[in-house]
Amino acid sequence: ELGKCLRAGQSKKSGACGAVLAAHDSCCKGATREFDISDMQQWWLTDKIGEQHERIKNAAVPLQELIQVAYESVQEKLLAIVNNNFGTGHLVLIGGIQINMPKPYEDHFQPLMFELRRRDGSCEDLLSGMRMPATIKMSANIPDIRIGIQQILAWANLTPSHDSPCNITMQRCFRGAVPGALLIKRLATILEEFDLTPENTIYGQSVCPDEINH
Repeated sequence: ELGKCLRAGQSKKSGACGAVLAAHDSCCKGATREFDISDMQQWWLTDKIGEQHERIKNAAVPLQELIQVAYESVQEKLLAIVNNNFGTGHLVLIGGIQINMPKPYEDHFQPLMFELRRRDGSCEDLLSGMRMPATIKMSANIPDIRIGIQQILAWANLTPSHDSPCNITMQRCFRGAVPGALLIKRLATILEEFDLTPENTIYGQSVCPDEINH
């Protein structure tokens, strides 16, 4: 179910992402939220979602549109503050939507931005390297290589089976989402081509406080 997740240690499903859903609920109720220095993230989210409330309300799947609006708001904020003034090295930006998954599956990630920026202003779009292989017929029983890959990942309990309701919803709403561990491996492989290694890379991540607690 979109927007719900059965988390480890809990007996029933809860909202995901809770902060985004709470912000949307406030907007639907017409509640005004004053600036709160003790919870700036929630205030900021409510403000941004409120700006796009009509777009969300009129969408075919409002909850899916809400998640997209939240991502776009974070991306806009990120792009407004980053720069290459730190030196001659590359700046790599990775953005997307994290999907909380029930046990035993890995949390998934839908990559929506993967760029390498240089100080001279040039920018290389690497997002195509994160896409699954094109459709290739494997056999009469497995007509698409992506289904074969999906079956292997499901066998390893990294992702749901390709015909499960969970995977059908995920691929409909977050096409191209992959298990987090798989994504990290693929990212590292691509970035090695630009001589980026753990030894010469400084890593930074924007993450919800709830995820840190999790």
